[in-house]
Amino acid sequence: MPLHDPSDRDAQYVLRMAGFTSLDKRRLQYFKDLLHLCFVRGVRVIACISPLHNALDRFLTERTTYAERLDDLIAFIQGNRHPLLSFYDTRVPSRFGGLDDDFENAAHIGMANSDRLLDYLLSQEFAPSNVC
Repeated sequence: MPLHDPSDRDAQYVLRMAGFTSLDKRRLQYFKDLLHLCFVRGVRVIACISPLHNALDRFLTERTTYAERLDDLIAFIQGNRHPLLSFYDTRVPSRFGGLDDDFENAAHIGMANSDRLLDYLLSQEFAPSNVC
């Protein structure tokens, strides 16, 4: 998948992401407030960091604050352990039995990976040890 080729349809997605700032302080505070509201109301939250195509991950890491903001988000989630919160870092497809070559394009992890990721999350959440 030649994401570096500007004529490639996936390259347009990469170029749109060049100014990636979607996890700024304001949005992180919104996420914190939303988590707090969920916990107060007894809502179970399952958070998952899904994989990006290697080319897109590399592009965002080199040209944007993506990696730093993602680290901030992961640190926040891990620092806010709560019985109603589950967190899964599945950026690497092999962590959930996924395939490195299943990506449909830069923005979609692929049908097989989608199915495997959902199966993985459900198996973790509804394992006999987690069900009352």
